[in-house]
Amino acid sequence: MEKPWCAVCALILALGAFVHFNTVAAADAGRDLKVIPPKPGHCPRRLNVVPSHKGCVCDEDCPADHKCCVFDCGAVCVPPAFTKPGVCPRRRWGSGMCAEFCSNDSDCPSVLKCCHNGCGHQCIAPHTVKPGRCALPQGTPMCAEYCYHDGQCPGEQKCCRTTCGHACSEPC
Repeated sequence: MEKPWCAVCALILALGAFVHFNTVAAADAGRDLKVIPPKPGHCPRRLNVVPSHKGCVCDEDCPADHKCCVFDCGAVCVPPAFTKPGVCPRRRWGSGMCAEFCSNDSDCPSVLKCCHNGCGHQCIAPHTVKPGRCALPQGTPMCAEYCYHDGQCPGEQKCCRTTCGHACSEPC
């Protein structure tokens, strides 16, 4: 009866030593590792280019500035997408054309951004966002849209919510 227990104890001891030596070896190898930051940009919303490489695991597996992105077909290397400065305008009444003219800001020329138009996406001139923030509306009895974005307000003023609309006011 004691022989099976001895074998089990010897096996556990050998396994413990194996795990210990692998942990020490991994720790020694970890000292030489360098942290590689991700490449600039982000993955596009849709795959609309031919991938430069299939089966990547991280950005470093991809050539040049391409990023490793996951789509329905799996992980592939594609050119990165970039977000341009500014904010997409608020959608007005009704909806835009139900077509996808762009999928990322990178698809749009010059300073235009890829914005949702109410149904699809299209390249639209962005609105400027001024620094600062709007104060909470405090019973301002203006029920009209005096502005739609900060770029329509003079100087440092921002386009802020009122109790039932928007108006230019000093930021806080």
